Parts: sequence; structure tokens; C-alpha cells
Amino acid sequence: MGPLSPLLHAWPALLAAGLLALLLAWLGRGRPWLAGMAAGLGALAGWWWLLGLPPASPRQLAERLPLLLAMLLTLTGIAAPLLRGRAGLGPALVLGGALLGGWWMAGAPRPLPDLWQALPAWLLGAALIALLARGLSPGRAPFAAAALLAGLLAGGLPGPQAAMVAILLVASLGACRAAAPPSALYALPLAGALGGLALLPILARGGALDWLAGVAALLVLRPWSAPRARP
Repeated sequence: MGPLSPLLHAWPALLAAGLLALLLAWLGRGRPWLAGMAAGLGALAGWWWLLGLPPASPRQLAERLPLLLAMLLTLTGIAAPLLRGRAGLGPALVLGGALLGGWWMAGAPRPLPDLWQALPAWLLGAALIALLARGLSPGRAPFAAAALLAGLLAGGLPGPQAAMVAILLVASLGACRAAAPPSALYALPLAGALGGLALLPILARGGALDWLAGVAALLVLRPWSAPRARP
């Protein structure tokens, strides 16, 4: 069946992710915070269906991702309603969430020597997440996920990451008709999921195709040319 075999076996998780994202995007009409997180919540449901409920050790690459997405969804869900009228705090929260995501994907180091050793991976992950959060919108997210999926399939790294990106793609398609949220903070969970998935093969193997997969998602979004009115 080739590289598409894991995707075919993941069809229940794909279906669950897409249907939940579609439902939440529909329920989120007039509720930007819910519509903005529909794709992330759908992807989280699909990931946990695919992987089960892992022990969440930050040393296991694929199992870092569901908890990363859950943490960023929680941060956004708590912070977004509190930021009404305080738009200036949004960029600081996005940067903080990106740094948290990079630290988590780098292995959640705590002792100073471990922090220093993990610093390149930490900063790379944080930069990916921050750039993706700047460029993402419900309409653009499927294109970024499709570009990342194509890169991961071309790289052929064993593991669940291709199926996880496919789940993210289906969830983002389910939520793509939602109105674009006014704040990059709403895009943070999905950016963390995409950035974490792009970083995973770079940390695991670091080949040219692994780097290209992450760059492809950024090239599709062009975050440097997508300013937001209220970040």
C-alpha cells in the first residue's frame, strides 16, 4: 500500500476530526473564540483517537504533540475572552505560547545544562510556531497542512506523523469556512500543532526533505506578508 497505508488505517480518526471541527465551526458562528479553535479541537480529538491516551512523556516525540495542542488550546481558551479591549497583550501571549511550544518539543528541559543543549531546537520550534500563528487563518490552514503532509510523505520517516498531519488537514478543512478570527492568538493552537509536526522529523532525523517539509508550510502561508490588524 506504500506511504499512504497509515493514512488509510487512520480513517476513523480522520472522520472524527473532520466532523468535530465542522460542528464547532458551525456552532462558532458569532463566537470567534470557538470558531477560531474548531480546527485545533478537531485535530486533538483525532490525535487522541489515533494514539490513544499516551503517558505524555515529553521525551517521546509523537506523544508530545497532543499535550502541546491541549496546552495551547487551554491557553487560548482562557486568555482570548480576557483580552477583549486589551489587544496589545495578544502578541505577548502568542510569543509566550510559541516559546512554551518550542520548549516542550525540545524535550521540556529544566536543568541549565539541558536547557543550553536544547536551545537550538527550542528556538527553532518557537520560531516556527510564531511564524505560523502570524500567517494562519481558517482559509489558509488546509494549504499549509497539505504542504506539510506532502513533505512528510516525500521524506518517508516511519511513525505516525503523516497520519497526524492528515488528521490536522481534515480538521482544518472542516473549519475552513469559519470567519477569520481577529487575533493571532486564536491561530496559536493550530500553529503549535503544525509547527510541532514540522519540527518532529527535523529533531528525529534532520534530513534535507525533513527541513523542506517545514519550510513548505511557511512558504504557502507567507507570514512575512500577512499582517493582522489586531494581533
